[in-house]
Amino acid sequence: MEDVIELGADGTFEIPQAAKIPSQKSQWYDDAKNIQYTESPETEFENVIRGLGNNAFKIMKSNNPNVYVIIVKLLESEICLDCLVSNTTIDVVTSNNRTLRINLPQDVNIDPKTATSTSWKELVTIKINQLNK
Repeated sequence: MEDVIELGADGTFEIPQAAKIPSQKSQWYDDAKNIQYTESPETEFENVIRGLGNNAFKIMKSNNPNVYVIIVKLLESEICLDCLVSNTTIDVVTSNNRTLRINLPQDVNIDPKTATSTSWKELVTIKINQLNK
């Protein structure tokens, strides 16, 4: 459903504002499986992107405890063509005819059927629901 922009009594448009995400601790898993804790989800995402090297990724358990978010940074000249998700791996197929494989840590239990991905330039974001136990 789309937001409706209403004309106010004074003749100006009233644009609805998105709700702010409350600050919560999140867990970030890096490729060495170390866990880091941070407080602010807004700056957390920006800092992860800035600190992420090429061909690198981070796995986050989002503010919704049932959703994992995986951020992948490809080479600067690459874009994502496809993402293939299984219970234990994520394969990101790139425009340079190569595949970046992410082996998920054993404590990351996902439901591959719920995976969605978006990409912009060399950045890929994959959201996957946690597997119900």
